[in-house]
Amino acid sequence: MTTATKVETEIEGTNLEPCIEALMGAGNLNENQAKTLTYYSIMTWSEEPTIRPIIDLNGESGTGKNGIMKQMAKLCREPKWINARNATPAQLRNQLADTVTALVEEADKTTSPKECENWYQMRYEDTGQKVSYGRLHVTTKGKQLVREETHNHFGYTILHTQNPFQSTEMDRRILRITIFKDSSRGYKITDVPNSSVLVEIGLEVDWGKEIEGALSNSAWDVWLPLMRVADHIGDTTFLEYAKEQIRLKTEEDDLSKIYEPKGIVLSEIALPYLSFLENGQSRIAITDIRGKIRDRDCLLVERQIVRLARELGFTIIYPGNKAYVRVVSKEELQGIFEKAGVSQNWDESLIETKPVAVSALSAN
Repeated sequence: MTTATKVETEIEGTNLEPCIEALMGAGNLNENQAKTLTYYSIMTWSEEPTIRPIIDLNGESGTGKNGIMKQMAKLCREPKWINARNATPAQLRNQLADTVTALVEEADKTTSPKECENWYQMRYEDTGQKVSYGRLHVTTKGKQLVREETHNHFGYTILHTQNPFQSTEMDRRILRITIFKDSSRGYKITDVPNSSVLVEIGLEVDWGKEIEGALSNSAWDVWLPLMRVADHIGDTTFLEYAKEQIRLKTEEDDLSKIYEPKGIVLSEIALPYLSFLENGQSRIAITDIRGKIRDRDCLLVERQIVRLARELGFTIIYPGNKAYVRVVSKEELQGIFEKAGVSQNWDESLIETKPVAVSALSAN
């Protein structure tokens, strides 16, 4: 049986080749996929990224997913191994809480996959910090009580799946690495250099640097941190690879009519906004918008909707400590549509018949 070939692309002065080769030896990864995981492990050593894509190692049995995860556990900061098979949403929540790097085996084998996705999603962006919820406790006398607790769910996440997640929300946060079986080769776990080189690079990368060609869509969001690592170490080959993956993903989304969460929020606010203008009403409850979005099988919590609405240009007010969109004027709504990249000749029929797609949100 053959093993993975030696990495041909040398990245001068980084000493990352042993890490890349170890990952290629652990599973059926190509060089760019192994670089993706190496650069992600570098990312785990920084507190700065405010968007942390979720890695999904997706493939059938025998592709080396488990071995790749074990190698990643040696490279990432503060790894925690979690087996999610038959885990309930509450059990998964408790295991993910306050975890820096979660390596989740059998992530698609939970008892309620759709509910569990919510806890993975919270790890993607910093709204997952300081999440409060009630947890059941049993006292020494056997009495059950619920305590309000606050935990951090924001972190780095590597999933091991056979069946890809289905929801739009989860798909937009995932950087999926599809692995195919090659029965002609074997896999092995090898020693890798200590993580000092990864830590050093992670601390040096400019995590806010602009990358040429970057757009405002989530296909870019998941690749952008890794592209910043590649840019920092001068790996132009990987930069081109990442841009091609973004192009393919964006085309796939356009064809399958998967809409950006921001576009969903805009389309669900726009109709009541116009209706409320006609009826003289001054505000739209975020709870009502959340219900309409949920009906479209898109799971967004209220604070995510508030953040996206603000990014679009809506004003959020809090009478009675509840969040509302303030209804101002048709001109304001038109300005928001123009900012989002929708045709300036929009009208009510556009909102009713054509939800805002990925290509329509290329501007922030």
